[in-house]
Amino acid sequence: MRLKIAVGLIVAGLLAVVCGIGLKTIWAPPETVSASYSSDTGAPLTVIEPAALGLNPDGVDIKVEADGEFLLAVGRSDDVKAWVGPAAHTVISGEEDGALQGSRTDGEAQALDPAGSDLWVSEETADSGIEYRWTDPAPGEWSILLAAGGTEPAPANVTVSWPNDTSTPWALALIIIGALAAVLGLALALVSGKRPAPPAPSAGRPGGGRRVAGEPAGPAAGWTPGQDAGRVKFAAAALAALALAAGSALPAQAAAPGAGAAADQAGAYPVLRPGQLTRIMDAVGAAVSARDSAKDPKKLRDRVSGPALTMRSANYRVRAGKGEVDAPVPVSAGPVL
Repeated sequence: MRLKIAVGLIVAGLLAVVCGIGLKTIWAPPETVSASYSSDTGAPLTVIEPAALGLNPDGVDIKVEADGEFLLAVGRSDDVKAWVGPAAHTVISGEEDGALQGSRTDGEAQALDPAGSDLWVSEETADSGIEYRWTDPAPGEWSILLAAGGTEPAPANVTVSWPNDTSTPWALALIIIGALAAVLGLALALVSGKRPAPPAPSAGRPGGGRRVAGEPAGPAAGWTPGQDAGRVKFAAAALAALALAAGSALPAQAAAPGAGAAADQAGAYPVLRPGQLTRIMDAVGAAVSARDSAKDPKKLRDRVSGPALTMRSANYRVRAGKGEVDAPVPVSAGPVL
């Protein structure tokens, strides 16, 4: 009986070790997960929405493929929607069944070129393709706008990848339990091979022997049938203790994020990031300085309006007529306080 139990423990232990190693190697989950969308919609703009960018809280890798040059611009979702306006565009949303979901919205065949707009936190120009590492620039909802000048079809072949959860906590538990079970089975097999043999029959016993006064009836005192059951119970208790020990080695499950994270997303956010504001002020200062030198009010309109435009236009006219008046005060681009 003990030998059968020992063999069973050894076989089960080796199988558990093999399964644990397999979970770490052959059956290990992939290191990354990807979802793609590919379409030839012909729309002048493509919008990658927050649902696609938020597939992993720690950021995703975005790969865009195109036939020529294109622009990738990052902006707040409301700003991107406002820029798109009535233009036809492709929307790429979240992931479902391992693929990104997308759709085309009909509209005008051409759109404004988004290159150089003050709305974007960042923008990059690429040729044929780009691999972009996405992380939220700041709290709030963000989108990516793809365009090829606003006149050519925007890229609509997008792949989003993010790290996969490759943890296999049960692999270590199986290896520990299997190794200890195999050792326990081997020890039990060695013990079962050293069972003391019952004494030879003597006078007064069946078969011609005789029992000595005070000697218990049955097999020798060194072994009793009940010891097999005791060893079985001991083996079961040892395996239970091994399971508990291996279970304590499993990593604790991460606590689910509380409602505070969702509450943080409900607040109001600055219209411009500090980097945006600095870039805009630099552009305004340089543009106004160039227009002041040319004394051409028509060229001011892309950066100056209202009373400032009226004042500078009047200054240009007076100075053009040889009037004695100082040049306008330059726009100070910084420091921004």
